[in-house]
Amino acid sequence: MRLIPLLLAIWFIAVPAYVKAQEEHPKKLIEYGWDVPYPDFIEKNIRRMEEKPFDGIVFRLRGLNYAFELLRWDESELKPQMDTLAAIKWNKFTHNFLCLQSTNKWGMNWFDDVGWHTITANLRLAGKAARIGHCVGICLDPEPYGSNPWVYSQQWSDKSFSEVEAQVRKRGAEFILALQQELPELRLLTFFQLSQLKSIARESDPAKRRKRLSEDDYALLPAFLNGMLDAVGPGVRIIDGNESAYYYTDFESFDEAYQFMHEGALVFITPENRDKYRSCVQAGMAIYTDNALNLRQPEGNYVSYFLSPQDRLLWFKHNVYYAIKTADEYVWCYSERMDWWREDIPSGAEESIRFARQKINRRQPLGFTIDNIASVKRYYGFQALKNGEAEILESCPKFIEFITAIDKIKKEARSVTKQINALLEKRAQEACVRGAARTPEQREKEWEAEKGKELQVPEFHRKPWLPEEERLKPLKSKDPEMYKLALQKYKLEEELKEVRQRLKDCIEGGDCKCGAVN
Repeated sequence: MRLIPLLLAIWFIAVPAYVKAQEEHPKKLIEYGWDVPYPDFIEKNIRRMEEKPFDGIVFRLRGLNYAFELLRWDESELKPQMDTLAAIKWNKFTHNFLCLQSTNKWGMNWFDDVGWHTITANLRLAGKAARIGHCVGICLDPEPYGSNPWVYSQQWSDKSFSEVEAQVRKRGAEFILALQQELPELRLLTFFQLSQLKSIARESDPAKRRKRLSEDDYALLPAFLNGMLDAVGPGVRIIDGNESAYYYTDFESFDEAYQFMHEGALVFITPENRDKYRSCVQAGMAIYTDNALNLRQPEGNYVSYFLSPQDRLLWFKHNVYYAIKTADEYVWCYSERMDWWREDIPSGAEESIRFARQKINRRQPLGFTIDNIASVKRYYGFQALKNGEAEILESCPKFIEFITAIDKIKKEARSVTKQINALLEKRAQEACVRGAARTPEQREKEWEAEKGKELQVPEFHRKPWLPEEERLKPLKSKDPEMYKLALQKYKLEEELKEVRQRLKDCIEGGDCKCGAVN
């Protein structure tokens, strides 16, 4: 065991690029989750909030929450919130971001010049709010929680992929220009970017790579980034937050992601923008508290369920440590079923962050590995078995039986998920068509009503987790087709949980004779 500290010490002496970057850009840890606050909550609670081990937060406004917003806002409607932002006395939290989501809520069309005039005006207003609130920038969540603006879908059947890419690139330039007009040193923190397309980037055949990209859910994301690079100012930095880091169980994954964001991702960048990409795009990293600390639902479908409480905290410390170590500057810490600001925090979570940050600040090695956690990930069918484990399969027929069953259920679940996503997209497109059929007067009336509701959003509080059967009940009458698919997915998840639990009992009882978990 003495070899591990020695190797870690040698690794520190080598000083990789991301360690050198720390001297130029001290690392910042940013909090974001279902506990995301509004300005009035921050103003009232900022001193208590700044006791937590973060350098800043992501927050939201009431109303102006969508990057591709087609509701027309003016400053007078948001002035009370802007006044509150101006009154916040930030102290320790010096790197704060205003959040915008990418959901195509109102049927944004990349080719709609009138709509994009509204979008850029709203973006300038969001940038102004961030500036007044002394934020370093804007946080963009590319994940579409509804209609997906990034997919090359049937709505573009009359246009080639290249034609749509060219238009999206134009909008990317307009997007960054609108924000940097108010924030010339903008930090645009994206939860993910080209890091989401790693497997496509590795396709060596350019033609096959382009075909795979055109069929991906995030097909238009590279074009949007190229557009931003076309117009990006010298003081702007764009951070690829690498959401995939949620699930890492070894240092190599963090290191590989860092290398990809700096080099491998360049296959998606046009030649004229590659120098800009190298100079203004940073590699970020992500931490998912719920995933490591067994807060995700349904229980039994995630690795941490099969870990001891001690190992869960070790995994969390490990990922905090290596996320901070390998990021160029920014790391974001995401959570759902907990609340940093109302003291609903899992035991040991805050201490784990402080432990990892202290190790980083002192330039000390982490001091432990989590190889056993990676083994749990493999043995309960969360990823493929690594090479060299064939002898375990040969000596353990029950293990083969369980893994085969797990693979079968996961394959069926993926198929159902694909059907659900297709139906969601269909529903969103139907809503867009209905919206387009309304008269301008009808749309204006609806938009004004929507703005009124948005401005009255109450302070956010997490709701108790409902059993899946209860959560699905309202869907049964509203959308029977979606209900049928959602219920099918739920039953598959329960079946998967049961098989994994049986495998866990088998291993712990010694019947499988694997001996790989402890």
